[in-house]
Amino acid sequence: MLRDIFLIALYAAIGAGVAGLLGVAALRLLRNRSVALSLAVVAAVAVAAMLVSWATLLSDHDLWAVTMVCSITAVVSLAVALVLGRSVVKGSRALAEATRALGDEGRITPARTAPTAELS
Repeated sequence: MLRDIFLIALYAAIGAGVAGLLGVAALRLLRNRSVALSLAVVAAVAVAAMLVSWATLLSDHDLWAVTMVCSITAVVSLAVALVLGRSVVKGSRALAEATRALGDEGRITPARTAPTAELS
């Protein structure tokens, strides 16, 4: 029993590590792209780490159950990441426009609402 737990933890650590390294590489390649795209990469890393469960010697029923739960969770996580990314991108564009107006025209028009504390 203890040996099985150790093997599962080892597979999970290796799989999550590989998924994380691939995610970091993807984020570096996409660093000048949209924040929403970066958040989608983060969600994809979670999905890739879930694939490790296929290598943990689960029974067919357990594998199906874990895959189903993780798949649904991944879809919801991706949707939340995209909504958050869209909000941050909208706020970033508003901030860029306000900065441009300040430099060009010397006027500042504060945004009605800030999507995040960092952009307020």
